[in-house]
Amino acid sequence: MNFKLLPQIFFALILSIIPLRSQDNNGSDLPSYFSLLNYQADIWNSDNGLPNNSIRDIIQDENGFLWFATYNGLCKFDGYDIELFNFSTHASIKSSGFLSLYYSNTDSSLWIGTNGQGLLKYENDTFQSFIPEDVSNGVITSISDFGKEFMLGTREGVLFFNKTTGEYRNVDHPEIAKVTVTDTYVLGNNVFITTLANGVFHFDQSMNLLNNYLPSIEWNAVYGISNGSVMFGGTDGLYTLRDESLSKYNQNDLPGNEVTYIFEDVGGKIFIGTDAGVAILDGSSGYYVGENIGLKTGVIEVIIEDFEGNYWFGTNDQGLIRFKRGNFINITKYQGYLQIVYML
Repeated sequence: MNFKLLPQIFFALILSIIPLRSQDNNGSDLPSYFSLLNYQADIWNSDNGLPNNSIRDIIQDENGFLWFATYNGLCKFDGYDIELFNFSTHASIKSSGFLSLYYSNTDSSLWIGTNGQGLLKYENDTFQSFIPEDVSNGVITSISDFGKEFMLGTREGVLFFNKTTGEYRNVDHPEIAKVTVTDTYVLGNNVFITTLANGVFHFDQSMNLLNNYLPSIEWNAVYGISNGSVMFGGTDGLYTLRDESLSKYNQNDLPGNEVTYIFEDVGGKIFIGTDAGVAILDGSSGYYVGENIGLKTGVIEVIIEDFEGNYWFGTNDQGLIRFKRGNFINITKYQGYLQIVYML
């Protein structure tokens, strides 16, 4: 299938530069700086090659190919053309919905979490299906590496999958036995599990429960930051956990009320996907730079940085957006409060 690019679009960009603080901050002045994001965005959707405008996950393999998980198939993109994999192209694929992706550099295999078929393994142009005995666990919302196993988030709790034997095992914890898991993250000896209605669970590697944070909030995302903290996002905004202290960032300073995805790039900037666009956090200092980068695209499902430094944003219903990091221009540094509007 031809994967032609839509006409390139220049965004009108509004920068509100405010040194944002977590709500437990005492209000002291923080330094702030800003970058003029003078960029040219590339957009793909169902009108120019994608099988569906909802991009659930994105990953890049060791050969540079990009893979997109959608509700209507798995897409492989080489920079020019898209190859679509679904039940109409491969008999071993029974589910039309693809939700989560994991790429293993060890054996060059791609693992796909599906909407009802459990795990799929793609290797040497062949798909292999691994369906749990309890089909209610066949909706795989997240895949995390757990040594010899994968930790899988499902609509019915957490499963472990043995990479060698292909066998599943359940987690013997009543707290997470039937919960809807939205994300999982393994960080050293710590395991974090976000859920739709039961809060954030914190386990150690032996799956001993250490804590259960804010069970009244619907959580969407968890991410371990290079400074040692862990961030959680959900309907109540953005939280950070550091040294067992949980603090909340000012929700009014986000472009949307709900945080849907969290990602840190190689330079330490933290992208906060919301239900109304993207904000950027300065990971080196631990507070917002305050940049709304102009992605007025609704719900952000996934954010990645590819090998060339380009950023890819998968949205809930507006397709796929890419912009090049090389177009970021550093302008200056300020103290306190500043508000500037640029029209490009």
